Amino acid sequence: MALLDSFPFHQGKLKFQNYDGYEEDYAEELSSEALYTSIEDWKKVLTWIKENIPKTKLIDLGAGEARGSVIASLEFPNLSISSIEYHQERFKHSIAFLKEHGVYQNNIFQGNFLKHPLENYDAFFLYLPVNKNLYHLFEYFFKISQRKKITLFCIESHGDLIPFIEDYFEGANLREKLPLNSIRHDQSLHIFEIEKPKKNLTQEIISFRNQNKKITVKELHPTLGSYTFERKLKDVQYGPKKGHITVANPQRLISLKNIVSIDK
Repeated sequence: MALLDSFPFHQGKLKFQNYDGYEEDYAEELSSEALYTSIEDWKKVLTWIKENIPKTKLIDLGAGEARGSVIASLEFPNLSISSIEYHQERFKHSIAFLKEHGVYQNNIFQGNFLKHPLENYDAFFLYLPVNKNLYHLFEYFFKISQRKKITLFCIESHGDLIPFIEDYFEGANLREKLPLNSIRHDQSLHIFEIEKPKKNLTQEIISFRNQNKKITVKELHPTLGSYTFERKLKDVQYGPKKGHITVANPQRLISLKNIVSIDK
């Protein structure tokens, strides 16, 4: 029997907590099938990496029980696949299993991925919702990708990740889409390549969230005709539609195309 067949993968329901000031956008309990990328899908990713970018250094952000690192250590030992997860109880059995069988590569980390040295990697695995964690994370990605090309392996969590990547990293190269076995918002894992992206409106607006800045918007009303108005960027959120943001007080959906200026 292969070692992977004897690994004690999580099954059933899992509980969640908040951490380090950031909220996880999940219910109190969620099935392991919904939370974790399947073994079959991880094998597809690792096979693709082996065949296309075997020297890359990938890290799975918010990795849960670190399945990518476990499977790579057991069946793809020449690949560099790391994992980081805040909650140690989710992955401590993974480290124990790999150590027991003498294949642990010191590549599973406990902590907040926003405080991890992400510049040491050139590929990132994302199965995350669009929230303030991701806004900060993409700011790091933008800086890293100015110095070297990075690859993002992305699975839709809530239906807004792929559109946000396409808006935030305008011109990102969609290198390939891999079909997923697991049921997700999008049945493909998207592989994006990003290198020296240019600043754009989405990045500017997200960077001003929680500041007392304003945008001027020009819209066409069916009876009033063309008119302009201002909205504060307080707690601005991307989406829920592609190419749009939602502003608060009062809440309103605004197309990026209708933004005339930003009060800096």
